[in-house]
Amino acid sequence: MPPPAEVGVPRPPRSQVRTLVLVRHGETDWNFSGRAQGHADIPLNATGRRQAVSVAEVLTGFAPVRLWSSDLARARQTADAIAGATGLSVECDPRLREYDVGERSGLTLAEAAERYPQEYAAYREKAHKLGSNGMFPDGSYRH
Repeated sequence: MPPPAEVGVPRPPRSQVRTLVLVRHGETDWNFSGRAQGHADIPLNATGRRQAVSVAEVLTGFAPVRLWSSDLARARQTADAIAGATGLSVECDPRLREYDVGERSGLTLAEAAERYPQEYAAYREKAHKLGSNGMFPDGSYRH
């Protein structure tokens, strides 16, 4: 397919091009222990707070002009670190939350597989057919 300029769609001047940078929240104790979080409001742990400060330093180089975050503590704490480094205000929006994992919230992958064997088997089959990288829907890896 030809680039947009070649099919009559003008490209904006380079000074008007926007870059969208997505940042995942820092680590929580539940991430560390392999627990599904979903809508559970789990704060960053010490490692996650250090990660937030580190990514904030990197993001200043992008000269961001807006900063959005989920309203969950882990995302908000990460965004607050970025706000501190960039001088931006955080705009919270609950629509940016991770999807709700329902009854899997707080469970490890092994616990979810034990409690919900049919659902887990169906997920594994679907992941295999799609050539998945082995991730369970909450982002944890199958073991």
